[in-house]
Amino acid sequence: MNARLMPYGLLTVLFKHKTAALWVFSVIVLCGVAYLLLATPRYQSVAELVVRFGDRSIPDLGRAPTTEMTPSDRREIVLSLSRLRRRDHILRGERGLGKGLSTSGA
Repeated sequence: MNARLMPYGLLTVLFKHKTAALWVFSVIVLCGVAYLLLATPRYQSVAELVVRFGDRSIPDLGRAPTTEMTPSDRREIVLSLSRLRRRDHILRGERGLGKGLSTSGA
């Protein structure tokens, strides 16, 4: 028999015996539904959401108190980053930050 025609042969057999195939399918589905209805659940998940307001809303884990950054602190961080980049370009021997990052000596 030709290998390409084998699925057609299987369909032919199923259609010839469709009442038997329908009975087998029905029995399997009914067994599955009966199991789902009669089986006791083995696992049950439980979840709780605790919402607190006020000072109790932040957990106390022994952390050190944090301080807010002032605008001058932020400015200092930005300027130090700029100085580090400028120093990096000087150490590499690059010239002219405004002219692009060329590594040639010209």
